[in-house]
Amino acid sequence: AFEEQMDYLYENGFYTATLDELQAFLDGEIILPDKTVVITFDDGYLSNALYAHPIMKKYNFRGTIFMLGYRVDAPQAKFDPSSNQSISIYEAYKYSDVFDYESHTYELHSLNENGEKLLLVSDKKTIINDLIKSKELLNAKYFAYPYGAYDEDTIQYIKETGHEMAFTIKPGYTIKGLNKYELPRFSISPQNMPFNKFKRIVNGYY
Repeated sequence: AFEEQMDYLYENGFYTATLDELQAFLDGEIILPDKTVVITFDDGYLSNALYAHPIMKKYNFRGTIFMLGYRVDAPQAKFDPSSNQSISIYEAYKYSDVFDYESHTYELHSLNENGEKLLLVSDKKTIINDLIKSKELLNAKYFAYPYGAYDEDTIQYIKETGHEMAFTIKPGYTIKGLNKYELPRFSISPQNMPFNKFKRIVNGYY
């Protein structure tokens, strides 16, 4: 399904912008082609490197992986398709011709015993320390909210730790004038995205 989607983008002349280019576009510093998409992946799964990387490299496409710090801050494990393994940040350079790496928290992408999202209910010091640890590990400038969940305090913490844009999972197009700490994204997966719907979204007909 992913290869079919990438082939469609390539055959129809789409440009894949980096997050640096997206930010420059939002700031009015550059003009992007009308047919531009930004491709992101969450969590840092090793399957991104094994499956998505060669497909995107074939088309000279770029993408961003929002890495979950505690999962990627370890030696690279041998691939086991029965588990959700991560790319080791220490081997991520192998895929940097396609992927940039940004933050998805260090270890706050989880729930507490009451089912509450840690990024929303942890104390400020815990959150700030986590964000800094992840940012420094990845040399990150951009952020994706775990579960897409955030509030005004979260945005403030993201700003305080020097992140320059942040992404939700609210569906929609990123256009000039949006709050750069509440940028929308379309969730794309084989389960929720028939190919015809994918084509409508990338062509602006959502």
